[in-house]
Amino acid sequence: MIENDLFDISNRLKEIDEGYFIVFNTNKNKYEVHNAFNKMGTFCFMVPYKHLDIRTYYYCLKTRIENSDKLIEEMNRKNKEKEKQNKKYFENEMKARAYDTRSIFMKEERM
Repeated sequence: MIENDLFDISNRLKEIDEGYFIVFNTNKNKYEVHNAFNKMGTFCFMVPYKHLDIRTYYYCLKTRIENSDKLIEEMNRKNKEKEKQNKKYFENEMKARAYDTRSIFMKEERM
């Protein structure tokens, strides 16, 4: 359990919710944020950063249940953007291959 850290993140998380606490998972070499008041186990999230810093605080705020609608909306928007990019990439790839194939057939017709 991490009770004191360089940037006082453990105490800053308690300002958001008194139940938050941080542990260091030695098996995974990662920090985890837990909440003692969760009904279905204490785990909230694994810190996606190597060190505890202000990003962890903001990540905690962002991932709170109160923000779930925003998070889902953001994920859907990003998925649509990615799908659009993939479709464009696929279309460009198909055009390039069709062009290459066309040029091969044109060479054969000239012979």
